[in-house]
Amino acid sequence: MKKESIKELLAMAFPKPPKSEVDEMKRQVWARISGELDKRDNSLRSLYGDGWTVEPLNQLDLQVVTAVYRLGAGATLVEITDKVNEWSAQKVMIGTVMARLADLEKREILATGPLVTEYGESCLKRAQLENKHVEETAGNFGDGRSFETSR
Repeated sequence: MKKESIKELLAMAFPKPPKSEVDEMKRQVWARISGELDKRDNSLRSLYGDGWTVEPLNQLDLQVVTAVYRLGAGATLVEITDKVNEWSAQKVMIGTVMARLADLEKREILATGPLVTEYGESCLKRAQLENKHVEETAGNFGDGRSFETSR
């Protein structure tokens, strides 16, 4: 009785499929992957860092940016602070909001006006995808709508 090598035994147990079959399987797998990718918004995703192309917003920053977004350009400091206080479990002081506005402008999330920049809108979108909410006590974007539809 002839002894087969491991390679010969594996070749007999697992025959190599023809190239045309392998190419068809590759095509089917890629079509399935492409279909899944088309169902998702991957514009903010990255293969580097934490997996995002924009930075995360902490709770207060999310509230301030969302308030500016909803109130529109030219919102006053008092209006922004009032809106943030509607969502906050603790009272937020006007000086705290003013400091956050300055920091958010420095980080190019807000522009002078105040106005939410394109980058800031992407940060809001990331927060939405991460299921972050402006209200600390409720599970929605203030009134159940996303920041995109609430102007």
